[in-house]
Amino acid sequence: MMSKFSKLVISSHIAAADWPNAESVQKCLQEADGVLLGVFSYVEIARQQRGEEIPRLFPGFVVGSSTGGSWQNNGLGPRDPITANFLEDEEGVIEPTAGLDGKLLERLDELKRMLVFSIRELDKNLVVTEKIVTPFRHEVIGNNVCLAGSKVLETFKPWIAMVESINLSSLGNSFQTPQLADFSVNKQSLYDNISDLLLA
Repeated sequence: MMSKFSKLVISSHIAAADWPNAESVQKCLQEADGVLLGVFSYVEIARQQRGEEIPRLFPGFVVGSSTGGSWQNNGLGPRDPITANFLEDEEGVIEPTAGLDGKLLERLDELKRMLVFSIRELDKNLVVTEKIVTPFRHEVIGNNVCLAGSKVLETFKPWIAMVESINLSSLGNSFQTPQLADFSVNKQSLYDNISDLLLA
């Protein structure tokens, strides 16, 4: 499948060149037909294995791979002006104002425990002990996984909102304090992982 797609990419580049060969357009169309035939064959095999209609997957996209969800920078540096303008137009910018104190850390820890519990529940639903899974059982497992996954997302939202609300500007910037740089990297990793879960 990938080799057919690679051939299509190469032949389309040749056909789009300044001086293409006379048969390059025809070759490109042949490669496109090959890819299409491969996709149809792939779906047909999946249909034979599952014995039912293959559900359509709707693609999702994560915008801004270098900046996660509702990054507020925790007061550590300048924000992206494009993002700031977008947020001002839509819902207003909320500057991080919460101070990092014992009470906040206690609340964060409480929310983290709830998040860890919901992740463990999701993990339990991902374990399948049966050797053969019927279509009905497959649907039940899928529904349970989706429900547990939505609970993880619901628990993640207040926790990350609290993390985003912390103003760390009094600690300096990430260039002066390596721990702040690690904090930013770990926060981005959280956004990446939760978006992977959402898209899965």
